[in-house]
Amino acid sequence: MTLQTMDMSLSDLPPADSLDANEAFPFDSHTGSAPAASAVVDGASGASEQPAKRSKAGLFVFIAVAVGAVAIFGVALAPSRASVAVSVDAATLIADPTGMTAPVFSADRLNGPGKTGLGAYGGKVVVVNFWASWCDPCKQEAAVLGAAEKKWRSRGVVFLGVNSRDTTAPARAFEQRYGVAYESVVDPNAEIGQHYYVTGFPETYFISKSGKVVAKFVSSIDAATLDADIQAAINAA
Repeated sequence: MTLQTMDMSLSDLPPADSLDANEAFPFDSHTGSAPAASAVVDGASGASEQPAKRSKAGLFVFIAVAVGAVAIFGVALAPSRASVAVSVDAATLIADPTGMTAPVFSADRLNGPGKTGLGAYGGKVVVVNFWASWCDPCKQEAAVLGAAEKKWRSRGVVFLGVNSRDTTAPARAFEQRYGVAYESVVDPNAEIGQHYYVTGFPETYFISKSGKVVAKFVSSIDAATLDADIQAAINAA
């Protein structure tokens, strides 16, 4: 198994800003407006108190509308998470998963209808790569993975991407830009990644024909390491 210091942690994806539209403002339970400061009411002060109350009530309404608008725009601009059905075995890998049975998973295809996953390729050597479009190390290895997939395809080796912590449009643009021809499934909440003990992107798992993890590589993978680990998975079968 090959392990290196990871380049991109899951925590590097900034969470959506949390906006609270229910911020409390002082108000009078009877009038619904902000209470006026205590004052002695006489003929002169009573006349000036009405504009003050109207002014404070107007200010309260303005603040309430502004906070509501911020909350609405905040939700609209927050990163979306695709609504997908992800299924994965209860089994969970550990940091060094060599020799363990890879959890079988199924999820929506990133490009195209229907679902696919590890279970669709039983009896084949499978290279599972966890990635995200916002991950710079993933961009560095994309061309290497694409070239290797074309090289090993004729020998029955399957490459399968797991697009995680991402949104659909940039993920599809990523594959188009880097010429990724093999399939990826959508794992927006990292459900599959959690079962694979994925702690950052990219991470690549090499699975033998019998479904065992032969090697795991953390970080951008180079062509020589990729070929060596694929061959090890073939030999293990």
